[in-house]
Amino acid sequence: LCINPAYFSPGEWRLFQTYLKAHAHYVPSGHTAEELIAVLESSIVWGYNTINRITCPSGLVSNWWTVPDKGWPWHGELKCKNSGTESGAYYSDAARLPWR
Repeated sequence: LCINPAYFSPGEWRLFQTYLKAHAHYVPSGHTAEELIAVLESSIVWGYNTINRITCPSGLVSNWWTVPDKGWPWHGELKCKNSGTESGAYYSDAARLPWR
């Protein structure tokens, strides 16, 4: 599985938590704002842990990361490529990460 680490940057997820707290009445029946906020919090922690573990020694993150079929995502490799950029490269896909 080839992933873009920028999609795991949790900036927006914090905004969703704030929105859920302010507008819990919009949450569909069968769910609660508190449950969804807890899921988002877990996703935030997972996202930061994954980004931290796949960051290169330079502090940059590659455009693309290959997640292994089993085990932890950070045991993956820099071997996949997508959107016309090579694996291990820092281009526009990776440049979004600090802004998120």
